[in-house]
Amino acid sequence: MSKLQQSDKPLSVFLHIPKTGGTALTKEITSGMLSSESLGLYSSRLFIKDVLSDHLNKLTDERRHALRYLYGHSVYYGIHSLIGRAEARYHTFLREPATLYVSLYNHALMKLGERDVDYRAEPMIDNGRILSFEEWFQRQTRSHSLQTRFTWSFWYGKQQSKATPTILKEAKKVLHKFSVIGFTEQFDASARLISEELGVSKKVFGKHNVSPRYYNPRDINEVKELMTSQGAQCDLELYDYARQLQSSRSVSNDQ
Repeated sequence: MSKLQQSDKPLSVFLHIPKTGGTALTKEITSGMLSSESLGLYSSRLFIKDVLSDHLNKLTDERRHALRYLYGHSVYYGIHSLIGRAEARYHTFLREPATLYVSLYNHALMKLGERDVDYRAEPMIDNGRILSFEEWFQRQTRSHSLQTRFTWSFWYGKQQSKATPTILKEAKKVLHKFSVIGFTEQFDASARLISEELGVSKKVFGKHNVSPRYYNPRDINEVKELMTSQGAQCDLELYDYARQLQSSRSVSNDQ
C-alpha cells in the first residue's frame, strides 16, 4: 500500500484513561504496525493545547503522512487537524470505577520503593505505616472521578481538577463523540473493534501493565459506597451511562 493511500484513511485516536487497559490495547495494536505509523502522547505538558500543537508541528511531513494511530493521556478532540488530516475516528476505554480504584491502589503499592514514583504512589505511608485502601482513597482526592475528568478534558482541551454535576453532564455528551467506547471488562471484544477499524488483524490479545493484587476487597459494593460517601460518584454514573450508550448502538447496528 502506498503512503498516499495510507494517509487518505481516517486517523484513529485513542484516549488512554489510566488503568483502563490502554497499555495492553496500544501494545497489541502497534505490534501490527510500522513504528512510523503510531505516536504516543503522554507528557503532562502536552495537556496544554499550545504545547501539544508545537510538539506536533515539529514532526516532518513524512512522519505526519505515515501516521494512522495517535494515543495517550494527552489527546483531545480535533487533534487530527494539527497533523493535517480532514477527519479522525476517536476511541476510548472505560472501566468499572470501583475496580479501577482498587487497581490504582494496588499500582501505588507496587510502586513503593521504586525511584520513579508517580502521583498514584503518593501518599502511601503515614508514620511508617502503609495506608489502608479506605485511608488512601480519602486522601487521594486528585484521583477522584478520574474517568469523568479525562472524558471532559478530551473535549475541552484542558485539565479539570474536580468533577461537578455540570462536568459530569458535559462528560456524558462527550461520550457521543467516540466511535468506539470499549470496556476493560470486555477487553478482547472492545479491542477487536478498534483493531479491525485500523485494519490490524488481532485475534488474541495479551495483558500488560497488570497490577499485583495486594488488596482485593471482599465486596466491591463497599468500595462504591466509599466513593459515594467521599463525593466521588461521578465515575459510577458516567460508566453506567456509557454502558447504556454502547448497548443502544449495538442494538441499532443489529437492526
